[in-house]
Amino acid sequence: MTVTRRTALAAAAAVAFVGAGRARAADTVADPAAPMAAALAAILEQSGTPALGYALVDASGVTALEVAGVRRLGQADPVSPGDPWHIGAETMAMTAALYARMVEQGRAVWGAKLAALFPDTVMQPGWGDVTIDELLAHRAGVRDVALIDV
Repeated sequence: MTVTRRTALAAAAAVAFVGAGRARAADTVADPAAPMAAALAAILEQSGTPALGYALVDASGVTALEVAGVRRLGQADPVSPGDPWHIGAETMAMTAALYARMVEQGRAVWGAKLAALFPDTVMQPGWGDVTIDELLAHRAGVRDVALIDV
């Protein structure tokens, strides 16, 4: 199977849907015949990652779930949907995607400052001019030199 960018991104991002932090998914949801099984196996082989998970979630809940790999690199114990999953920093990408959709809908703008987005929030002056763009790019943009060790 050829791993496309879309397949790789879908499988990598899907770990966020398998569980939040150390949340657990129900073992009974897994479907060994899911079409993503081959994609997960190919990505595991190419990347050397111990395990990957994929979940398709809609308003009714988890509709498809597949996991592949081992619990610990170098050991044979297979991973299961009920195992703890670390989702990494996927929240930032999802937040950026949701904010981008709000921009497309005209409900938000790029470059908005935190003080404008959260007018009722009391914040230190160094944070007021930080933009949503800076936060989503992992650059806080703090303007107060006293907060930065120079």
